[in-house]
Amino acid sequence: MNRETVEAILGQYVNFVPYNDKNNLKGRCPFHKGGMEKTPSFFVYVGPNQGLRKRTGSAFCHTCGEGWGFVTLLKKLGASGEFIDAHVEIAEEFASPKK
Repeated sequence: MNRETVEAILGQYVNFVPYNDKNNLKGRCPFHKGGMEKTPSFFVYVGPNQGLRKRTGSAFCHTCGEGWGFVTLLKKLGASGEFIDAHVEIAEEFASPKK
């Protein structure tokens, strides 16, 4: 999965703001004040996978201190099972080595 894919999928739920970091997206946490917090505290990692904590699509909120993997985040945001399944398939396709 790449930055554009993650941003397109999560952008349906998260209000991202301009942020000059190639490995992270920054936005207003969808779980605080209806996604309208004054200071964006929600970060989504979009860089290459690096161990367990830095996985493409994983998110962390500095306000509440919670973190989520991509699928867990989609579930918490209320995405349907079909929606999640389709995007997991896309993610696996990007992760598999090209022949």
